[in-house]
Amino acid sequence: MMDQEIIFASQALYQADNHKIPVKYGKFGILNEEDGYRVQQAVLDLRKEAGEQVAGYKISLSAKIQQSFFKTSTPLYGVMTDKGVWGSDIDLSKFMGPLLEFEMIFKAEERISPDDSVETIMSKCKVATGYEIPDCRYDNWYGNISKFELIADGAANAGVVAGEYVKRTYQEIDDVIGTVTLDGQPYTQGSSKEVMGHPAYSVQWLAQKLAEIGQAIEPGMFVASGAVNMPKVIEPGVYVGQFEGLPPVTLFAK
Repeated sequence: MMDQEIIFASQALYQADNHKIPVKYGKFGILNEEDGYRVQQAVLDLRKEAGEQVAGYKISLSAKIQQSFFKTSTPLYGVMTDKGVWGSDIDLSKFMGPLLEFEMIFKAEERISPDDSVETIMSKCKVATGYEIPDCRYDNWYGNISKFELIADGAANAGVVAGEYVKRTYQEIDDVIGTVTLDGQPYTQGSSKEVMGHPAYSVQWLAQKLAEIGQAIEPGMFVASGAVNMPKVIEPGVYVGQFEGLPPVTLFAK
């Protein structure tokens, strides 16, 4: 893509988010990963100019079942700002068509190196039960847009909600089951092994991917490691999620 095309696409996606009016997919000609991340960076630059600060990352398509919808065999990432960090209450009117993903969220206490083993990554991070809220700037997007369009839109990042961060070892979160209820009724569930075999491998993948562009997961940043469930539409109500051995997280959606 030419520089002017990158600018046009990034401004359109930025304004779609601001005005909560999604754009049609396929209109920007984003046909490869490089251009996808170029557009994502340009959108991020606009967010920074508006006063937002980088807070962390989300990893998308870390599970094989999700990869199949986007015809890929690799994950992707989106940079998230402080605007997307929510407490336990979310206002659904602030979104366009939000979905809910249930996952483990890591918080770095030390800089994560691309050479770090998964055990070292666990020693450098705390982990929490959490929700990631995808809300794409494309209309009718899930299963229809390309992987590269999803990259351009920051992996459809819109919000993240984390419970209490605690120290855990690799073994303590290996193949653990997580469940979510909505108003006391079963909503979704999944195993941590759905995320690249173990969520720490997802964080390791991100560290290696960022190193390619001279960036890193810095202390204080979070990493939403990837969903253990297929995304589901959020309805108003009280969501309580918990992985075995981790504190629960409650979300009040209104």
